[in-house]
Amino acid sequence: MQKQKTIAKWLAIILLLTIIVTCYFVFRAVIQGGNSSNKDIAGADDSGNNTTVTPPLEDIVDPPVYSEFPRNAEIVGGVTVRHVGGENKERLLDTMYFGGKRLVFFASESTQYDVRESGIHIAVFDSDKLSKTVKVAGADEEFKTVGLVQNGLLIVTTTDSNTKLRLYDNGCNMIAENSCPKFSSYKLYLSGTAATLFATDSSYIYAMSISRTLDATRSNFVYPLDGGMLLYAMKFGTENTVIVQTKNDVGILTYSTTSGFSFKTQLINCQFEQLLPVVSSGKQALILSCATDDGIQLSSINTNCTVTESYLLKGEHSAVCLPQDDNNNIAVLAGTKQYTFCSHLELQSTTGLNMDENIYASLGTVNTDDITYQAVNGETNTFIMTSGSTFSIVSVENGNVRHVFSAIGTSVRLVREPQMLGNSALSILFNASSVNSFSYMCFGDDDVFYLTLTSLLTAEAI
Repeated sequence: MQKQKTIAKWLAIILLLTIIVTCYFVFRAVIQGGNSSNKDIAGADDSGNNTTVTPPLEDIVDPPVYSEFPRNAEIVGGVTVRHVGGENKERLLDTMYFGGKRLVFFASESTQYDVRESGIHIAVFDSDKLSKTVKVAGADEEFKTVGLVQNGLLIVTTTDSNTKLRLYDNGCNMIAENSCPKFSSYKLYLSGTAATLFATDSSYIYAMSISRTLDATRSNFVYPLDGGMLLYAMKFGTENTVIVQTKNDVGILTYSTTSGFSFKTQLINCQFEQLLPVVSSGKQALILSCATDDGIQLSSINTNCTVTESYLLKGEHSAVCLPQDDNNNIAVLAGTKQYTFCSHLELQSTTGLNMDENIYASLGTVNTDDITYQAVNGETNTFIMTSGSTFSIVSVENGNVRHVFSAIGTSVRLVREPQMLGNSALSILFNASSVNSFSYMCFGDDDVFYLTLTSLLTAEAI
């Protein structure tokens, strides 16, 4: 009996060992089968010590979005709305009508939609369509000025070390490029077929003749100027005249290729506000409006570039000068008053302005000290009022100031668009986001908007 128990015990042990061995081989086969697919993975081996790391999933990046041209304008509330921009911020630099098209120069921080790279660009608007954008320079350059020369459009930019000159034809194709030393401010002046680029640095004012092939030849004539900024370069009387702003003063100089610069007049302790050409006693004259600590200083300048009359609007901080009638009278609007002068700056009358209530409603203030006035070259009764980031286009007639258009935006410019039969339409260019009712199509933080008023509107736009 004892012997049978011993045999049974050994049979149980043998059976248990058999089961263990069988399980071992089955388990090993399973493991080897699972590891066979790892031989193609970098770092996998048969040692049993390999740890397979699953590579992380790459971030999903949306492809860039680019606009299709031409893009039609939209009509919003009776206003023709055009815009140009990208996913980030755009900034209006300048605009001009050239080759039958409206060119808008803008700086962009974007890489999508209407641009493919950040930098300086031209938006080409053909009537109510944005036909294309043209990159002029990279984000490392700074726009300085643009103007017509004898054979095209000259765009001036600067880098850290020099000035870039680029010439474009009426299709906005670059046809010439050159560079010259760097300066701080520039004004382009065209007289006949001769193009002159005036420039300043921290010490002098210079003049450079620009050839048809963009050769820049600097005149040996210079004039000492402490940190001056160029305001105007123009023909006044028989002289080539340059107006500059220094730190505290406004200066008027003339320039001749044979005798150089000649200092004429200095308006001390003031900051330039506006220049208005007038006719006084049958001759050309200029009215200069400048801000001083005591108010707005008006100065009448004759063709000898000397001051003949002056008048101080005491206590006023902002004003706009408008030609008033065929008698060469001048209306000066400041605060809530209209001052009427003859062309010799003799005060004729002072009246209160009747302000359209929509103006104050749109600007969000009733304190005139918060409102600044901005004149528009060539406009006789239309100007801009600004408070903070809001502006209003207004018109004045017989002391009544009427609201035309309002929006939230900056860097506002008014231009006249040529129309059929010799007519013109009023257009507004500015930077804006999507906060306005008409600017819902804004691509990013700010686009440049280009609006044409089909009529003098009375409804609020914002």
